[in-house]
Amino acid sequence: MSHSFEALEGQYQYYNCFVSQCKESQTNNISVRLSFLENAPSYDSNPHFAMEIAGESSYGSQDWRSESMYCYNIGREIITFLQENHNNPADRRTFKVSPTYHVFKPVNDDPRPILLVGLLNGEIQLISPVQKDILKIFNEEVCIFQNNFIFQSLQKSIDKTPVTCISWVPGSPNQFLATHSSGHMYLYDEKLPPNATPPTYELFKEGSGFSVYTCKAKSTRNPLYRWIFGTRSGAASSSNSLVHQSDSIRINKLSPQLDNGFHPKLAVAELRNDLLGSNMSQTNLYSVNDDTASVNQIAFSPCGKYLALVTEDGYLRVLEYHTMELYVSLRPNISFTQVKHFYRLSSLIFKIS
Repeated sequence: MSHSFEALEGQYQYYNCFVSQCKESQTNNISVRLSFLENAPSYDSNPHFAMEIAGESSYGSQDWRSESMYCYNIGREIITFLQENHNNPADRRTFKVSPTYHVFKPVNDDPRPILLVGLLNGEIQLISPVQKDILKIFNEEVCIFQNNFIFQSLQKSIDKTPVTCISWVPGSPNQFLATHSSGHMYLYDEKLPPNATPPTYELFKEGSGFSVYTCKAKSTRNPLYRWIFGTRSGAASSSNSLVHQSDSIRINKLSPQLDNGFHPKLAVAELRNDLLGSNMSQTNLYSVNDDTASVNQIAFSPCGKYLALVTEDGYLRVLEYHTMELYVSLRPNISFTQVKHFYRLSSLIFKIS
């Protein structure tokens, strides 16, 4: 049985469907996340986001996608459904460790739906759910040889801590941001080949409260950049000799509206309740601290001027992005738990408990 209703952003359809039992229960206190394959407007021919490096040109014009797909994680599984068949999964995939975050790639020239999955061990997989393919693996284990002996050890090439959030970069269909519980954030290019050796970093730029590093390499490689939020101590330019006081990043969001037509605005929420904002190409950092409750979710307005956040105390707050000043605060009789989307005409879609 289904019901539908009209809203400003389109038609909503409600389905009452049976979901088959999962093979195992949820473990490691990992939240169940729901991801949707969403339609996206065409990419244009403008240069995509870059920080003083040359990259591939943007994809060509896009068409709107009519079919809908969604997935959720539970235990070590990700289960994918098509909208026209809610009772039988289109794909059911089991990983070696539990997925911690996943997000569909916006509509692109590739006819296959593409899902980006972050795992508990820090690995990131690019998969095609329906065709059951693993397209690429980022931050996988690499062998380290010492003194030309057979002795070797396995370690994650980039970051060994759990993935906490992934976001595709607006205007750059082949780039995405990944944050880890280490407090580090990385920019990847899915078109670059995998790396057989761990990266060596050098300081690229820094501002008040954060530093940006790039890889020392003869050719462009992943990660393109690494952000570290917090204070930096030490005099050398290499991150290996520095001590960073940073906190785990729980959430990252990118504005759909680009600053100056090229650079996305960024907002990240840290474990200690700090909310940080920055243009990804600049060295200025806006911040606000809420000692009362941690942030559950954040969302940009379509114009990129406002930022909505919901905290664990049930409040919905809307901030002016560049100043991080409070624009409005609301706490109804029923508490908000997550802010979902900021739509045109300043309408908000949110969950309530």
